[in-house]
Amino acid sequence: MVGNRFHRAKKDNNHNSVAAVFIEYGYDVIDLSALKNLCDFVAYNGKDVYFVEVKSKGGRLTDGEIRFIVRHPYVKIIETVEQAEELAKNGKYVMPERYRRQMDKYLTSGSL
Repeated sequence: MVGNRFHRAKKDNNHNSVAAVFIEYGYDVIDLSALKNLCDFVAYNGKDVYFVEVKSKGGRLTDGEIRFIVRHPYVKIIETVEQAEELAKNGKYVMPERYRRQMDKYLTSGSL
C-alpha cells in the first residue's frame, strides 16, 4: 500500500499566485503539489520555513490532507494572496476556522 500513498494530485486554481507571493518576498519555493497527501509547497528563505497547503476559497481538505496536517501541525492552509502576504511578510497566520472544524470532525469520527 505504500506505493499508492503518494500520487499525482491537481493544483488549486490559486496555487501559482500564492506561491508567487513567497517568491516575491525572497523565499525559495519547492512545489510538492504533484504528490497527493502532502502539503502543496515548502517555502524557505534561510530563516523561515513554511509548509503550505493552498486551498481555493470555499475548498475542502481531503482525508489525506487532514491526516498529513494532523501529523504535521505546522502546515499553513492559505486561501488568498493576502493571507500569503501576511505570512511571508510578517510571519502571521491564523488557520481559517472552517478547516479547523473540518479537521475536528474528522478526528472525532475516529477516521485517523
